[in-house]
Amino acid sequence: FNHFTCHEYPAHSHWTLANDELTISWGQFGTYVLRVDGGDPAKWVGGLKENPAEWRKMTYLRDLAANEAEQACGHDHNH
Repeated sequence: FNHFTCHEYPAHSHWTLANDELTISWGQFGTYVLRVDGGDPAKWVGGLKENPAEWRKMTYLRDLAANEAEQACGHDHNH
């Protein structure tokens, strides 16, 4: 299961990727859906699934370092 940690906005968070759509389930912060922006796989745009007016943009900068990647979430669910 694809977990991630954001120290500024901590939550039990997961992401899924299907074709050009990235869905981020960010716990109490909501679910965000982003799509590739203009065919550039390093740029994404989208917003809060429940309120698309809450838009976001994302740009790939680098891979996570080993100490930044979280492999286990500590929550009791199947992976």
